[in-house]
Amino acid sequence: MTQNRMPIADSGTTARDIVLVAALAALLHVAIAFLLADPAAAFLLGDRAEDRLRKMAEFAAAGDLPGQLAVLFRIGSPGDYMPFWPAYAAGGYGLVVVMNTALHLVGLVYLYRLATDFFPRRVALLACAIYALLPSSLYHPHTLSSEAIVNPLLIAACFHAARMLSAIRPRWQDAIWFCAFCAVAIWVRNINALLPAFAASLLFFRFGLRLRTIAVAAVLLAGSHVLTLSWTVTQHTVGAGYEHVLSLHGLGSNLYWRAARFTPISGVEIDPDIQARKSMTIGEFAAEVARQPGAYARTLYTDGVNFIANSGMTMVFGRYFGLFHVDGGETAEMLTWRDIRDRQGFWASVVAMAKQSPGSFWPNVIGFAMHAAMLVAAGVAALAFLAHGVAPLATRMLLVFWPVYYFVFSFIAASSRWDLRSPTEFLIVLFLSAGLLRCARGRSPPT
Repeated sequence: MTQNRMPIADSGTTARDIVLVAALAALLHVAIAFLLADPAAAFLLGDRAEDRLRKMAEFAAAGDLPGQLAVLFRIGSPGDYMPFWPAYAAGGYGLVVVMNTALHLVGLVYLYRLATDFFPRRVALLACAIYALLPSSLYHPHTLSSEAIVNPLLIAACFHAARMLSAIRPRWQDAIWFCAFCAVAIWVRNINALLPAFAASLLFFRFGLRLRTIAVAAVLLAGSHVLTLSWTVTQHTVGAGYEHVLSLHGLGSNLYWRAARFTPISGVEIDPDIQARKSMTIGEFAAEVARQPGAYARTLYTDGVNFIANSGMTMVFGRYFGLFHVDGGETAEMLTWRDIRDRQGFWASVVAMAKQSPGSFWPNVIGFAMHAAMLVAAGVAALAFLAHGVAPLATRMLLVFWPVYYFVFSFIAASSRWDLRSPTEFLIVLFLSAGLLRCARGRSPPT
């Protein structure tokens, strides 16, 4: 081995490979940034961007530490906005874009390392190229969006989980790195909370009930939740004497907004007390589902179809780049399309889009066709990898069932959107690339 091909760990990845991937991806995303006619407006298109900006502005205006604590405890859910705070305080939205883009490039490097552990180098390069061109990859790094922070962390966490499961015995360094990345991801988005349990269960499947395995699994479960648990404890101790405002982005509010979607289908009104607080307990939600199971199932069906059919073309190339009029000047809110799907069916929403927003109709049809073909090809390759791959079965299960995890738990959200699919896309493109290059069996991972 020559000196200019220094190995990274034992994956076969070289420093030159990583520099190449990062440089090409950086060039792509810098070029994309120059295409933005109005970076500030694009920045504000991020998931609940205005809400997050308001929270950060309140925190900045608080002044001293007691005032900041009062704001912190009143607003709650610091993982929703505080990860953006240092960059925004230092350089405004521009520095947040730089931070998120840098994180995205880190995620690409980890995707390359993950791919070269299990597939030939050409599969890794193709997967990184496709991933860098996906709508979520173009959109999220340039906006104030939770996915911009979480997705790269999840790629890194998956890499270290796969390393743990592929080794002769689980390694502590991989467990610690997994906890570090997963802790932030869970703090920002609670949908990730069961990932450590998923990884721990695969550890037992792979290594059995050995003392080391039990210890590593315990570290995964505790360490991955350290930020969330610390905040919960702090709230009930230091924050006990401060004012608290009910969060409108937690499980209770998601259940309420889901119920608010399916009750109009049956012509049923939600209890006025629940409407006033805009939050539901699991029992209250279950009671509403029991009253109108058909209407609830209809929203799940339309979300499932949208989860697959919506490629992200509308947001990225319509609203973000302004290449066509998303709403045709008639429909101001994207929720309109969701309501049409819920109440009239998916085909009715397609017809409505063709009539009301012809500029976005064909890009979305083309995007759907490309995305559907990508999912089918990736699914076939994933099943082949699961059945015949040379990596340990637990590792194959991690990589194949990771997308299933997000597909299932995304339905807890009030509305399953295309960007909720983005935490799975790095594995979708990995299997797509393996299938296209006929490398679905993969190769032996490093031990």
